[in-house]
Amino acid sequence: MHRLVSHCCCNEFGDLCSPAFLKRQGTPEDIGDFGRFDCIVTEHQRTEGVWTFRGDSGDKIIDVTGRITVNHIGVARELVIGGVGLGILPNIMCQNDVRNRRLVRVLNGWESPSLEVSATFLGRRKESRRLRAFLDVMSEQLNSGDRPPAAALRASR
Repeated sequence: MHRLVSHCCCNEFGDLCSPAFLKRQGTPEDIGDFGRFDCIVTEHQRTEGVWTFRGDSGDKIIDVTGRITVNHIGVARELVIGGVGLGILPNIMCQNDVRNRRLVRVLNGWESPSLEVSATFLGRRKESRRLRAFLDVMSEQLNSGDRPPAAALRASR
């Protein structure tokens, strides 16, 4: 048996918050301003200790302490929607929230590094037709045109 890996998609992340949060706290002017705003971080983000952003001027890393730390990205999303703070969340998870204006992009011109989504499975030298069909559907759904690209998320603000 071999361990096989199939690439499904790249998951991009956005700096998001609720419109109510922006109204109450104001809008950060720059990535460096995040330190003075309430942030919602996951255990993983706290362990890393930083949020990394990519822009035209290169990479920028900021220290993250966070007002609240959670152990599940879904809980982070709910807190951000509720106006508790701003967060770095997967665009694919928040596409409907952005479309329905429950969440807005905080800063334009900056992206968080994407995360590759892969399926790992045990198999012989080649995957079965059923597995291939499943992987194709997963990849298609994760890469569907129904999901707005990061540029559309930036423009939603």
